[in-house]
Amino acid sequence: MKQEMIWSIAVLSGAVIAVVAGWIRSRKMAQKRALDFYTILQGMERVQEGNLDRLIELEEDNEFRRIADAYNDMIRSLKLQMEKNQKMAELVAASQVKQLESQFNPHFLFNTLENIRYMYKIDPTIAETMILSLSNLLRYSLDNTSGLVPLQEDLVHLKNYLSILKYRFNRRLSYDISVAEEAKTCLIPRLIIQPMIENAVKYGFGNHRTLHIELKAYCHEGKLTIICRDDGVGMTAGELDRISRILAQEENGSGHYGLYNIHRRLHLLYGAPYGVEIRSQEGYGTTLVVTSPVRIEEKV
Repeated sequence: MKQEMIWSIAVLSGAVIAVVAGWIRSRKMAQKRALDFYTILQGMERVQEGNLDRLIELEEDNEFRRIADAYNDMIRSLKLQMEKNQKMAELVAASQVKQLESQFNPHFLFNTLENIRYMYKIDPTIAETMILSLSNLLRYSLDNTSGLVPLQEDLVHLKNYLSILKYRFNRRLSYDISVAEEAKTCLIPRLIIQPMIENAVKYGFGNHRTLHIELKAYCHEGKLTIICRDDGVGMTAGELDRISRILAQEENGSGHYGLYNIHRRLHLLYGAPYGVEIRSQEGYGTTLVVTSPVRIEEKV
């Protein structure tokens, strides 16, 4: 009887020790992940201040290390592009296009990292999926192998962006994508579609609880037309006129970068007939219409 009691006490003590040891390991791991997270934020703040000389260095090989590596690659690419732009001042149009392509919304990065931080406490599996999607977004944005890509390739990239938005807004956000088969092989400037969705999310919600977005693309009379329509709060006539005037400027002095970048890049590449058209009415949502010439990918 005493031996059985001693054995039970030993087993119970071992279990308690294992639980305590596991709790200590988990706590240390959580503290290390939090430290890695704030290291990434500090690095991004330095970049916002104009310091591109310091990279983010993390010791452990974990999910945050992958984000840090992708972010460092983006900074190196940005520095290289800036140096090239200085050496190629005579190619003004080409350098402007590359500069516009390299811009990535820092607010989206901050919001996504904050969501990942909170999601790690609730569901680490979802947090890891978000990290993978964010890493893919960063790598796609800094891929300079070609300025023009098939529409289908930009749509694949868009799925990573939409997956992050769905985790962020859940049932508040819904969308439909309809792309004609002949439009999928059309060549477009890289990262044209994401800013359209981003604009709808940023300005569409307002005081609405939900937001629905429709994305369509088709070819007609030698033009590729991409339409992004939302059922959000819309814009007043004054707001619509102000943004339309910003799009018409050769230099952007406002905080509206996404749509301006699309419009300016298309103008630099194809001329005045192509670009972004905005249609909106207060209380009835906003529609963005992007047009470019039909250029088909040649299959080798």
